[in-house]
Amino acid sequence: MQNLWAEGRFRNKWWIMENIDNDDINREIERIKRSIDNMDMQSINESIGETVNKALGHAARNVEQAADRIGQTADRWRESQNAKSQQSAFQSTGSPYRYGTESGQGYRISKTRRTSICVPPKGRILGRIAMIFGGFWTILFASCMFMMATLGGASESLLLLPFAAIGLSAVIWGVGKVRRYSRYQSYVREMGGKPFVKTERLANATGKSLKYTLRDIRNMIRDGVFPSGRLSDEEDYLMLTSAVYEDYVRARDDMKRRQREEQENQDKTEREKLAQEEEKAADEKTKLLRETIRTGREYLRQIEEANDEIEAKEISEKLFRLQVVIDKIFYCVEQNPEKLSEIKQFMEYYLPTTLKLVNAYRNFCTQPVQGENITSAKAEIEKAIDTINSGFENLLDDLFRQDALDISTDIYVLENMLAREGLTENEFEKMRSGGEG
Repeated sequence: MQNLWAEGRFRNKWWIMENIDNDDINREIERIKRSIDNMDMQSINESIGETVNKALGHAARNVEQAADRIGQTADRWRESQNAKSQQSAFQSTGSPYRYGTESGQGYRISKTRRTSICVPPKGRILGRIAMIFGGFWTILFASCMFMMATLGGASESLLLLPFAAIGLSAVIWGVGKVRRYSRYQSYVREMGGKPFVKTERLANATGKSLKYTLRDIRNMIRDGVFPSGRLSDEEDYLMLTSAVYEDYVRARDDMKRRQREEQENQDKTEREKLAQEEEKAADEKTKLLRETIRTGREYLRQIEEANDEIEAKEISEKLFRLQVVIDKIFYCVEQNPEKLSEIKQFMEYYLPTTLKLVNAYRNFCTQPVQGENITSAKAEIEKAIDTINSGFENLLDDLFRQDALDISTDIYVLENMLAREGLTENEFEKMRSGGEG
């Protein structure tokens, strides 16, 4: 730095002396001589002072300019030293890439294979040439068409339309090439030398929509602009190196594996929870079924005890018939637990009321005096028992209604299949009679 400063001082001294305006000094000396000749001392003093002031002003300005030049040189030297230190620090990290500025574009180049990860798209210069000559070609033939149409040859001017269209197509093609290169420059600037970038940022850098940017990037990858470029599955990231893409694939597979394991664990937990709930519901349903059957059997036992104490044969037979129907109802529900809900009203009202009527009839029979009221009440109970027997038999029949419907459906299907195969007796007779005819 001291040598640089000394060299600058030495060089600028001579630069200051060489840049003093000698013509001005000679003119002032001539003025002084003329003043001396005229013996005008005051004019001599003013001339000498003015000359000295001009020389000092020139010297001061030249010194300031030299100092500025030396300062700028020192700043460039410091920047070069900082750049070298940053480059050495970057290389010391062991990164497999270095920064390049080929064609004025910043991108990273592999140190090992020396292959760029960003290659400028071809056709920019050719595109500009196509724009220039295509525009000239279009204007030329469009002008010719206009002149011919003006002179009355409108139909003949249409013959030049294909040539004008060729020029216009060349302009459009050239504009596309130039704009593509401009978008590429915007992409590279937004990447900033990084091995991956969000596609949304690339879209914002060009002012295009995300859909347009993704299509443009896919085309550039296909054309080799990004030789190792890959888009993520969601197309939210552009990865420029194979190493980054491999890391992404591993991370993606690990994430999918974890999600799959989490989903499997969640499904397993839900299945276990559902199984527990179903088991609990089954246990509760089994418990309810057992409690219902036990209560129903208790009602039936009390009816049997009452029937044993009743001596009247007619009512006793009715009660015996009632016992048989009730027992079949409970047996059906016990064999088909899903029908438990169908006897809810039977258990909550019909059976307790029936037991109440039977006990009342038994109490009436034990009375020593059978008056009109007791006789009338007993007759009503006997009539009610007939109604109860009919109702309970209908309930038992309803419990088997679905089974009967299923059986009817099976029989209907079976008969139709046998008929199609010609295996029923009627079909055989038809075939036989048709053969004899």
